[in-house]
Amino acid sequence: MGDAVSEVERVPRGAPLTREQVDVLLGNVLRYGVILCAVIIALGVALGAARAGRPGSSLAEVLPHLLRAEMVEGAGPPSTLAAFFVAASYADPSVIVSLGLILLILLPVVRVGITILVFIVERDRVYVAITAIVFAVLVFGLAFGKAL
Repeated sequence: MGDAVSEVERVPRGAPLTREQVDVLLGNVLRYGVILCAVIIALGVALGAARAGRPGSSLAEVLPHLLRAEMVEGAGPPSTLAAFFVAASYADPSVIVSLGLILLILLPVVRVGITILVFIVERDRVYVAITAIVFAVLVFGLAFGKAL
């Protein structure tokens, strides 16, 4: 009974979703999203620890290096999206950890996006408008926000 589909009755095609089904859908998106992010981050940390190559190098020694996202001595993190994906394709541990963290940050945005779609299907214009504003603020903040 761990199957997400079996937790809630199947809905005929075109039928509106019940609140319970929407809650299960959003819960599963967040649950499996967090698990995926945790696996990606753990993979990056494990790669970083394996590449440290020193006997006795502990997670406490490796993790600060990974979180600074230094690809090579003295170099900073990738500055463009293309450079980020090139670094990820070379299995750079710091970039893999960063990818997991980025996906974790994007999960609430995805949840709000799904909620907009649910309200559109329900034809609830007030909640579509409110949720769209929240979505726009989140996307704007992620796209144009600056670190303090």
